Amino acid sequence: MTIFHDYFLKCESQEQANTMLESAGLQVASDDDYSPADGVSIYHGGVISAGGEWDDEGNEVVAPVLLDGWHVNLRLREPLTEDQLSALDGLLLDPSPSTPYCVWG
Repeated sequence: MTIFHDYFLKCESQEQANTMLESAGLQVASDDDYSPADGVSIYHGGVISAGGEWDDEGNEVVAPVLLDGWHVNLRLREPLTEDQLSALDGLLLDPSPSTPYCVWG
């Protein structure tokens, strides 16, 4: 059985997320794009929303509220190292959300 280590980050922007993930060695820049490092899965949830109500026909009754920040989920085969934790200082949600917006399938 493989055990994964999940982390949730909240950054100011997608640019900050990419910069910090690259500085932590969790993703690699290539031709104006990024790829996860070996043993790392990255999901950029981006700007997420909360709430909102819809009627039975799917029409919006109450608009959802956009939450501040750019949200990123990480799944690693190994836990973050001290250097990686330091590179992501202030971005890791601690405690992790009890009901994440998106989870790994």
